[in-house]
Amino acid sequence: MKKKISFLLLFLIHNLSFSQDARVSQIMNMPIVLNPANTGNFDGDFRAGVSFARLNNGSYKNNYYKALTNNIYNIGVEHKLGSKKEWAIGCNFMHSGSNNFIMSGNYTSVSLSRIFNFDTANVYSLRIGTQLSYLNGVADESRGGYSILMDVTAFQYYRPSGTDWLRKFKSEYVNINFGAVFNMNFDKFKFQTGVSAHNNFKPIFGIMYNSDRTKRIRGSLISSVTFKPNQNNSFRLDHLSWKEGLFFTYFGRMS
Repeated sequence: MKKKISFLLLFLIHNLSFSQDARVSQIMNMPIVLNPANTGNFDGDFRAGVSFARLNNGSYKNNYYKALTNNIYNIGVEHKLGSKKEWAIGCNFMHSGSNNFIMSGNYTSVSLSRIFNFDTANVYSLRIGTQLSYLNGVADESRGGYSILMDVTAFQYYRPSGTDWLRKFKSEYVNINFGAVFNMNFDKFKFQTGVSAHNNFKPIFGIMYNSDRTKRIRGSLISSVTFKPNQNNSFRLDHLSWKEGLFFTYFGRMS
């Protein structure tokens, strides 16, 4: 039997940006980063994706010594396993950094997911995934300045007053993420809703000057509708909600 292979995201993106948030501008092209349950959430047996962004603030008012630049590239591969292809495994690698930006780092993850079909026609399904990641970063003050709009914020930028701008810091941590995606597949339409929770280990991501700040749990919700008029073409509309820090509030009545 001939295997189906889906190269859904095998392309190179070169993005010159003056004000975009690097954490969001490429996120739709990084499905495993967005939600671990996206591992295997595609047609076919194999998916590979490459994306690249070159960010440049270009504004004189925002420069410390010269124009800040940061390069971000991401590589992800996924493969379905099992007799019914119910399991999927994925690997993702992201690198961020340049000679003109203080923060740099590598972010490697491995994810595993399983699909549960609710009917024999596979119209309704739920895919659950988990992801283990390892992050190591460098904060090198000799490289230049910083802008939060150009940083993936895997490590916290923190510089108290009176520093000498010459120090170099290193740090690393392990993290775990969870996610779920519900799918409804019809003849020409597909509806999808996914939720995920990241930073569940709440690791210390402070890297500069002994900062011990911990990562807040991040939640995301993505919904999409896809129209497929034929086998070769499709149109997709996505909505993404992204929240850094999940808080629970209790309302009680005072006596």
